[in-house]
Amino acid sequence: MGFLFRLIFHILATALVFWLLEQYVFPGSFAIEGNDYMRYVWVALFFGLLNTFIKPLLKLFMLPVQLLTLGLAGLAVNGILMALLAFGLNALEFQSASVVVDHWLTYFVVGIVLGITNTVIHWFS
Repeated sequence: MGFLFRLIFHILATALVFWLLEQYVFPGSFAIEGNDYMRYVWVALFFGLLNTFIKPLLKLFMLPVQLLTLGLAGLAVNGILMALLAFGLNALEFQSASVVVDHWLTYFVVGIVLGITNTVIHWFS
Protein backbone atom coordinates (compact mmCIF):
# COMPACT_ATOMS: atom_id res chain seq x y z
CA MET A 1 0.00 0.00 0.00
CA GLY A 2 1.12 3.52 -0.65
CA PHE A 3 2.05 5.96 2.06
CA LEU A 4 -0.89 8.28 1.43
CA PHE A 5 -3.39 5.41 1.52
CA ARG A 6 -1.95 4.14 4.82
CA LEU A 7 -2.06 7.66 6.30
CA ILE A 8 -5.70 8.18 5.33
CA PHE A 9 -6.58 4.67 6.55
CA HIS A 10 -4.97 5.33 9.95
CA ILE A 11 -6.68 8.69 10.38
CA LEU A 12 -10.12 7.35 9.44
CA ALA A 13 -9.72 4.21 11.57
CA THR A 14 -8.64 6.29 14.57
CA ALA A 15 -11.56 8.66 13.99
CA LEU A 16 -13.88 5.64 14.02
CA VAL A 17 -12.34 4.48 17.31
CA PHE A 18 -12.88 7.94 18.82
CA TRP A 19 -16.51 7.84 17.70
CA LEU A 20 -17.00 4.36 19.19
CA LEU A 21 -15.38 5.41 22.46
CA GLU A 22 -17.60 8.46 22.72
CA GLN A 23 -20.85 6.75 21.75
CA TYR A 24 -20.61 3.31 23.34
CA VAL A 25 -17.71 2.90 25.78
CA PHE A 26 -17.71 6.20 27.71
CA PRO A 27 -21.00 7.90 26.78
CA GLY A 28 -21.09 10.21 29.78
CA SER A 29 -17.48 10.89 30.70
CA PHE A 30 -15.74 11.28 27.33
CA ALA A 31 -16.99 13.63 24.63
CA ILE A 32 -15.66 15.18 21.46
CA GLU A 33 -17.56 18.37 20.87
CA GLY A 34 -17.99 20.00 17.51
CA ASN A 35 -20.42 20.67 14.71
CA ASP A 36 -20.18 17.69 12.38
CA TYR A 37 -18.52 14.30 12.02
CA MET A 38 -15.30 15.91 10.77
CA ARG A 39 -14.50 16.65 14.40
CA TYR A 40 -13.45 13.02 14.82
CA VAL A 41 -11.11 13.30 11.86
CA TRP A 42 -9.55 16.48 13.27
CA VAL A 43 -9.07 14.87 16.69
CA ALA A 44 -7.59 11.74 15.08
CA LEU A 45 -5.22 13.87 13.01
CA PHE A 46 -4.08 15.85 16.05
CA PHE A 47 -3.68 12.62 18.04
CA GLY A 48 -1.58 11.18 15.21
CA LEU A 49 0.68 14.24 15.30
CA LEU A 50 1.10 13.82 19.05
CA ASN A 51 1.90 10.13 18.58
CA THR A 52 4.47 10.95 15.94
CA PHE A 53 6.33 13.82 17.60
CA ILE A 54 5.60 13.84 21.35
CA LYS A 55 5.28 10.13 22.23
CA PRO A 56 8.95 9.22 21.54
CA LEU A 57 10.14 12.13 23.70
CA LEU A 58 7.69 11.22 26.44
CA LYS A 59 8.87 7.60 26.40
CA LEU A 60 12.47 8.76 26.63
CA PHE A 61 11.78 10.99 29.62
CA MET A 62 9.75 8.27 31.35
CA LEU A 63 12.43 5.62 30.87
CA PRO A 64 13.70 5.78 34.50
CA VAL A 65 10.15 5.48 35.82
CA GLN A 66 9.47 2.56 33.47
CA LEU A 67 12.56 0.78 34.76
CA LEU A 68 11.41 1.25 38.36
CA THR A 69 7.88 0.04 37.65
CA LEU A 70 8.99 -2.79 35.34
CA GLY A 71 7.25 -1.24 32.34
CA LEU A 72 3.87 -0.48 33.90
CA ALA A 73 4.48 3.25 33.55
CA GLY A 74 4.33 2.70 29.79
CA LEU A 75 0.56 2.47 30.13
CA ALA A 76 0.54 6.03 31.44
CA VAL A 77 2.15 7.36 28.26
CA ASN A 78 -1.05 7.05 26.22
CA GLY A 79 -3.06 8.59 29.06
CA ILE A 80 -0.69 11.53 29.15
CA LEU A 81 -1.06 11.85 25.38
CA MET A 82 -4.85 11.94 25.79
CA ALA A 83 -4.50 14.69 28.39
CA LEU A 84 -2.20 16.59 26.03
CA LEU A 85 -4.73 16.11 23.24
CA ALA A 86 -7.55 17.59 25.30
CA PHE A 87 -5.36 20.41 26.59
CA GLY A 88 -3.93 21.18 23.15
CA LEU A 89 -7.25 21.32 21.34
CA ASN A 90 -8.84 23.40 24.09
CA ALA A 91 -5.84 25.74 24.43
CA LEU A 92 -5.68 26.32 20.67
CA GLU A 93 -9.43 27.06 20.75
CA PHE A 94 -9.80 24.87 17.70
CA GLN A 95 -13.23 25.68 16.28
CA SER A 96 -14.02 22.30 14.75
CA ALA A 97 -13.34 20.01 17.71
CA SER A 98 -12.62 19.88 21.41
CA VAL A 99 -12.22 17.00 23.84
CA VAL A 100 -14.06 16.96 27.17
CA VAL A 101 -13.15 14.36 29.79
CA ASP A 102 -14.83 14.22 33.21
CA HIS A 103 -12.28 12.25 35.23
CA TRP A 104 -8.50 11.79 35.07
CA LEU A 105 -8.89 8.00 35.09
CA THR A 106 -10.82 8.24 31.82
CA TYR A 107 -7.71 9.74 30.18
CA PHE A 108 -5.74 6.61 31.00
CA VAL A 109 -8.44 4.11 30.06
CA VAL A 110 -9.12 5.87 26.74
CA GLY A 111 -5.36 6.05 26.15
CA ILE A 112 -4.95 2.32 26.75
CA VAL A 113 -7.87 1.47 24.46
CA LEU A 114 -6.45 3.76 21.76
CA GLY A 115 -3.02 2.19 22.15
CA ILE A 116 -4.43 -1.29 21.66
CA THR A 117 -6.59 -0.29 18.70
CA ASN A 118 -3.73 1.61 17.05
CA THR A 119 -1.62 -1.54 17.31
CA VAL A 120 -4.37 -3.51 15.56
CA ILE A 121 -4.70 -0.77 12.92
CA HIS A 122 -0.95 -1.00 12.24
CA TRP A 123 -1.29 -4.76 11.71
CA PHE A 124 -3.80 -4.22 8.90
CA SER A 125 -1.84 -1.59 7.01
